[in-house]
This record gives sequence, structure tokens and C-alpha cells, in this order.
Amino acid sequence: MIDDKMSKKIYILGAGAIGGLIGARLTQKFGRENVTLIDIDEEHIKAISDKGLRLFDKGRKIPQIENIDVNIATPDRVDKKLMENVILATKSYSNGLALKELQNHIPLLVLQNGYDQRIARFPNAVKSVEFGFASQVKEPGLIYNAVKGKYVLGNSTPFSSAVANWAKLLNKAGIKAEIKPNINGYLWSKLLINSALNPISAIKRYSFKKLIETQESRQLFKELYIEGYPIVKRKSEELKQKLGSFLGPPQIVNWIFQHQKLSDYILKKVADKFGEVESSMLQDIRRNRETEIDYINGAIIRLGKNYGIETPKNNRIYDQLKNMEPKC
Repeated sequence: MIDDKMSKKIYILGAGAIGGLIGARLTQKFGRENVTLIDIDEEHIKAISDKGLRLFDKGRKIPQIENIDVNIATPDRVDKKLMENVILATKSYSNGLALKELQNHIPLLVLQNGYDQRIARFPNAVKSVEFGFASQVKEPGLIYNAVKGKYVLGNSTPFSSAVANWAKLLNKAGIKAEIKPNINGYLWSKLLINSALNPISAIKRYSFKKLIETQESRQLFKELYIEGYPIVKRKSEELKQKLGSFLGPPQIVNWIFQHQKLSDYILKKVADKFGEVESSMLQDIRRNRETEIDYINGAIIRLGKNYGIETPKNNRIYDQLKNMEPKC
């Protein structure tokens, strides 16, 4: 059973790579009757309904294909006005539809990349930042994860019961979750990494490993990080928070990226962990879908304008990726 403080059913909006992975682990721990995944991809839903959610997780001690019987539905089959304990795992560009009809007061855990102001209407929302997971939907109904990752959680009152409850829930399901007081610093630090990594992967159609192994794309990755660093640093300082540490302390990573031999050596070591996993942006491009570029590089560009800091490399890669998205 789910903890008394979160005794009602858990709903996961978005059953893609991360939503499906988290939903599978929660289902294994708390039972199919207590967890509902919600998605709009009919082919993905049919495959899961027919065969179960198939999961190959290299983060497990003994990786193997798992077939997990999960409860999955389309949005029209649930009453969103009555939903509590919601995990938001859709792409940021889908938030208009995903958040529609949800009650403002609900316990909400946000598992998304990028920055979207629309989350602000949920005062109990717990923010999260993922690090380490490298997941993708390999085919309808099959999710692959290359690395065992973790989440850091927090909100404006970082040690509130809502943060503690979600962290406890994830940890019970085998998803490592830590509470951090500077969650906004982690959000902007992760956004910086995503802004340098994901769009290059999408444009070049490279896996993370190939992106880092290729000199041209590796150099662009470093240049985008260096360009965005002073912007996210200033934003974090405005919020009176220290940037979170993923690859390492951001100020040190920024310095390392300005030294070619040292940075190349470190990045190649990091790339070996992720193998041939593709970024979520590349997965969207392959499926002829919109990407999260507006909520990642777009956020850096908008902040740069506010601060009077030019962002030519972000502007260029933003334009390139927007030209690859489907035209309305």
C-alpha cells in the first residue's frame, strides 16, 4: 500500500521514457490498482495494453527485459478534476493540454526538462531535476534505460511535507530521490546542460556518445555551455540560490570547458556511460514532433535579452532546430 500521507491513487501524465520508467517502478511497488499512466500515443498504449510495459533497465543489478502489467489510459478516460497525487512527465510543450482541468491545490511532482512559467499556478508543486537516467522509447511499449540515475527534489519550502512525501514514495519504489534546498539552482544548472547537449544531438542526429566523440559537435557543446553559463548563474543569484552540481561544480566545469585537452578527456569518460542513447529532442525530431527548445535554449535567449547578454550560438541553434520542427 501507498503511505498514508499519499493514500490516494497516483496518476502519471505522460508514459514516455521517464514517465513509463517511473510508472513501472511505482506499479511494481504499490500495485497496478494504485498507479495509472496516462498518454495520448495510441500505438504506445496499445502495445502496453497487449504485452505489458516492457522495460530494459541497465541500471538494475541484473539487466533483463521486464514485462510489467501497468494500468494505462487515454486522458478522456479519467476525470482530471478529481485527480490527486499527479506526476507530470509530459514534454513542456504539452503543458497547456496536460495541466488543463487539474485542481491548483493538488500534490504535483514535476518531472520535466526546461522552464515553464505555467507550473507556477500550482502552489504545492514539487520541482525535480533528474540526473543520470538515459532513457528512451525504443519502440511502442518498450523503454530502454542505460544508466541508474537519481532525482533531486524541492520547492519554495524545501523541507515541506510535500517534498518529503514524494521523495519517500520514489525511494520506496527504488528510484533514488534526495531533497535539496537549492532546487532552483539545480533546475537552471540542468537546463544549461540540456541547452548544450540536446539540440546538437537533434540536429546532427547523434547519440550522446557519438556527439561527444565527434570533435565538431563536442566543441559546439562546450561553446553553448560557456555562453549560457553567465546567464543561468545570474538567474540563480537572483533567486539567492547556488547552482546545482551535476558534471561537477558549474563554475569549475565552465573553466574546464575552456581548456581543450582536459575537457575532451573528461567528456569522453562521461560519454561512455550513456552509450547510444538519443536525446529526447532527437526522439521528437525522428517522430516529426514539436521539441522543448522553447523551454530550454529559448529560456536562455529570453533571459539573455533581459540581462543585456548576447547569445549568438543559442540563437543560431534555436533557429536551426525550429526549422526542423513540423510546420503548423
